[in-house]
Amino acid sequence: MKSPMTGKEMPLKIRTEVLTFRKEEFPVEYQFYYCEDSEEEFFTPEMGEVTYKQLYNAYRVKHKIPFPEEIKQIRAQYGLPANKMAEILGFGINMFRAYENGEIPNESNARLIQLASNPREFKKILSLSNVLNEKELENVLSKIDSLIKENKEHIINKEEYIMDAKYPSEYTGYKTPNLEKALNVIVFFSHLLKPWQTALNKLLFYADFGHFKVNGQSITGLSYRAVTYGIVPSSYDKLFAEASSQNLVNINYQEFENSYSIGKQYSSDDNFNSDLFSESELITLNKVVNKFSGLSVNDIVNKNHEEVAWLDHIAKHELVSYKKSFYLQHI
Repeated sequence: MKSPMTGKEMPLKIRTEVLTFRKEEFPVEYQFYYCEDSEEEFFTPEMGEVTYKQLYNAYRVKHKIPFPEEIKQIRAQYGLPANKMAEILGFGINMFRAYENGEIPNESNARLIQLASNPREFKKILSLSNVLNEKELENVLSKIDSLIKENKEHIINKEEYIMDAKYPSEYTGYKTPNLEKALNVIVFFSHLLKPWQTALNKLLFYADFGHFKVNGQSITGLSYRAVTYGIVPSSYDKLFAEASSQNLVNINYQEFENSYSIGKQYSSDDNFNSDLFSESELITLNKVVNKFSGLSVNDIVNKNHEEVAWLDHIAKHELVSYKKSFYLQHI
């Protein structure tokens, strides 16, 4: 970005700022362009949006307030329109839709929404309401009974087990972990790049952290850890095993004589489901492909080892906060 004062290119800088929301303070990573001649700071509307997303997301996590995608999913499981859901819960008729679109509920409304996520509890709430007609009520009660039966049969939550997390946090990129999207990202990279597993781990990292850097939220909700060969999804072994068990990828095993180890190279047919992804997410995925296409595994690992996200956490093999995305060098 050029300085409006001098016309010279300005360096991008980052510092930690403390912002206030609902009378509470939260630290955020503030990005800005610095004009060295005038000593003034400038930022784009997109940078400002990411700054405030960090603030609102931190507030949601602290107070355990559901994120918009969670709120949408709660309603979707019952097949209800937003206005009916709002009336059943005793909200203003447009309030539930507003929450789905990003407005932050107060804590009492947030707790009621979370209570409604449990089919048994929602059945009780429904019994106190006369919003639905007889046919609508019959349909919703049928869905509730199916959900209750399904929950009984699935004691272990497969998605939570594979993704190593259930709720959004700074370690999931403030995104509800989404196994289907994570598997589709693996399919995307496997089809276009045919990467070795070590490289594939880094591609996933750059996709999620690269998207967070620009949009304030990850793509998949995966959490990442710093290990010897770079940054990897914390549950990459379970994740890749699931992709293989669903026949989403093909794995070519190759023995390396010098290291006495076996490498895994991933490929896939063109069965990527783009409908799961937003425009900004698809842009990020293609950006990662263009950036790392043609690079060797060693090249990708070496670049990954230059990232603050790896350097700051490798000593203890720690989980990496998505706040480190603002310091990325290679995406």
